[in-house]
Amino acid sequence: MNQHGTKNRMEELAREINRLQKMLEGANSKLSGTVTDITGQTAQKLLKLVTCGKPVTVQKGKSTSILRNLKISI
Repeated sequence: MNQHGTKNRMEELAREINRLQKMLEGANSKLSGTVTDITGQTAQKLLKLVTCGKPVTVQKGKSTSILRNLKISI
C-alpha cells in the first residue's frame, strides 16, 4: 500500500472514531470521560456491557483498571 492509501485509511479511521464518539454522546454516554482511548480494550468491554442491556456506572475519579480483567461472553 502506498503512502497516500495509508493516509486515506488513517483519515477514515479517525472519522469513524469521531462518529462513534458523537453517537455515544448522543445516547447520553460520555465514554471519553471514563477511558482515555474509546477504541481500547476497556472501552470495548464497557460497550459490550451496554449493548447487552447491562447497566454500567463508573464513579468519577475511580480507576477503570478493574474492567481490564473483566471476562465478558455474549
